[in-house]
Amino acid sequence: MAFKKHHQQSDISVVTESAPVLQLFKVTKVDQIVKVYSDLEQAILAG
Repeated sequence: MAFKKHHQQSDISVVTESAPVLQLFKVTKVDQIVKVYSDLEQAILAG
């Protein structure tokens, strides 16, 4: 999250197919700070 503070002009995206990792991002509210995608195609289309 320190990276995000120093690079406010940049978007950070994470791609993971792991359900536990996706759930962890939701529980910790990291998904509100970074863009989280469940697959690469979805991330590219959002791009």
